[in-house]
Amino acid sequence: MDATSITIIVGCIAAYLGVNAFLIIFRPELWDAKQRRAHEAKLASDAQTGTILGSFASAIFAAASKNRPH
Repeated sequence: MDATSITIIVGCIAAYLGVNAFLIIFRPELWDAKQRRAHEAKLASDAQTGTILGSFASAIFAAASKNRPH
């Protein structure tokens, strides 16, 4: 990596940290809203993953009980 790409990467990281620091210090209500949205998105993702895993489990259980000798 040359110096230009390193400078761009460091600049992007510094800008990201600077924006978050600004939100924490000067606009905490926006920071709280950002954190809340991230938490809600994670909960929705977890629920979707649980639904998919539950569907798999029920399909496997149905197939296993269908093929079971009586």
